[in-house]
Amino acid sequence: MFGDTKKKKKAKEEKDGDKKADGEKEKKGKDKEKEKEKDKDKEKDKEKKKKKEKKPTPIVGEVVQVLPVPKKDKLRLCKVRTADGADTVDIVTSAVNIVAGKRFLVALPGVTTANGVEVKEAKVGGVESSGMFCGPQEMGWETDVLEANHAVMLADSADLGAPPPTYEEAVQMHQDRLKAEKEKAEAEAA
Repeated sequence: MFGDTKKKKKAKEEKDGDKKADGEKEKKGKDKEKEKEKDKDKEKDKEKKKKKEKKPTPIVGEVVQVLPVPKKDKLRLCKVRTADGADTVDIVTSAVNIVAGKRFLVALPGVTTANGVEVKEAKVGGVESSGMFCGPQEMGWETDVLEANHAVMLADSADLGAPPPTYEEAVQMHQDRLKAEKEKAEAEAA
């Protein structure tokens, strides 16, 4: 009779020990889950910080001068000013709509365009180029209104060095310019 009590007591202790072990396993499992959640939160925070870090983007630049590139019919060297009083930047381009005195979107070295082009200083047609003009594709925009092989021309009032406008703003500037050109042509014809 007393031997049975000892056996029952021992069995109960073993059972309680198993429960404690199971409880510890559950606790360890919960701790691991909490650690995983913390790691996920840390990763999200890192991603947010990366997004907050300003990546260089195309900016507004004014073409000061357009020169031919020797022995390269389609290439032209453009002197571009990106800030008032700043030195000009040389950009070699084949974009057909580049005109001196107008403002365009330009990407300087360090910028990665929406279509994945990483802008670097390089020789183009034997001439050093320190950037590129951006067309709608480089901006990740549609080409239904803005021509794909043209640089995005902006209003003369666009601030030098400013970030790019939205697609809708660029289209509006394009339409305003076309309207003004049409009115000017009609006035000259009259």
